[in-house]
Amino acid sequence: NFIVSAKAFPELRKKIFQALPDDGSVQKNKLLLLLCFESGEIDEAFSILKSLDLSNPNYIECLPYLAVAEQKEAWDFVVVLVEKLLQYEKDRRTILELKLKLFTANFNLERLPEVIRIGEGILANSEEMDLLNDQNKEKLLVQTTFAWLQRGKYLEAKKLIEKHGSLLKTFEAKVAAEAETYIKNKEPEK
Repeated sequence: NFIVSAKAFPELRKKIFQALPDDGSVQKNKLLLLLCFESGEIDEAFSILKSLDLSNPNYIECLPYLAVAEQKEAWDFVVVLVEKLLQYEKDRRTILELKLKLFTANFNLERLPEVIRIGEGILANSEEMDLLNDQNKEKLLVQTTFAWLQRGKYLEAKKLIEKHGSLLKTFEAKVAAEAETYIKNKEPEK
């Protein structure tokens, strides 16, 4: 615990870490990941993260792992870690933030069914929507609509736009999502 809390003394931390036993009583690889992350050595931290068993990390362990995965844009790792965090989290704002991270990771991985499931789930939940600002609501709708369009499900995209079209505030979003949806549905006059 001291090695983690002594952030202001990097050389001391390094000496303490090197003096730790290699007998398995201390999980040195997890500690080293944390030290690398805190010192900005993201590549080294990610290299360690890739070697870890992520089947059962606790909540506290997941937080720096997630930060490393996000910085490296390692979306597969982000999905696994966010799903773990969602198992523990109780605060509704934090749950929404985690769902949005999961949405973004799946969007970047082009896992379109998951993007649609998460996006439509949030759009249908008035409590979660109340926690979002207008820009994030719009972005969520646009990306969920694009997921439907990329899957060739133009009618579903149209239904989504018709149901939540009031969330599109900017000209760019209206052109990108709304116009594209109506064009794909052969209704360019709308």
